[in-house]
Amino acid sequence: MSSLEIKITEQKAQPLLERTEINAILSYESETPSRAALRKKAAEQLKVPEERVFVGRMMPVFGEKQSRITVHVYQKKEDAAKYEPTVNVRRNEGRKKQGEESVPVSEATPQTVPEKKKSSKDADKGREKA
Repeated sequence: MSSLEIKITEQKAQPLLERTEINAILSYESETPSRAALRKKAAEQLKVPEERVFVGRMMPVFGEKQSRITVHVYQKKEDAAKYEPTVNVRRNEGRKKQGEESVPVSEATPQTVPEKKKSSKDADKGREKA
């Protein structure tokens, strides 16, 4: 795995959401790292448990081996469950290995939109002219 370097540019306390938001620049040697790898490295560097760290945003810088990142560090694991969007929680968990529980299809796909009824104008277009 490539070496990752996180340089913190801004750190803001967000007491109402019971978290600290960290903006940083991530430098890497090869491909853009996964969120799971970044989460592990951020937790290690900040000396907090990985379960309280969530990568909110990763924006690669064009033509450079860097990304601008936003990391949320919660005070408690329960706060993360309460405030972090579900999609971010799933993204930060990483890909499931074969045999692990997956998300049911009913939850993963959006509800279907009912088909639009054809108007009389649409029906006329389908008829052939003699």
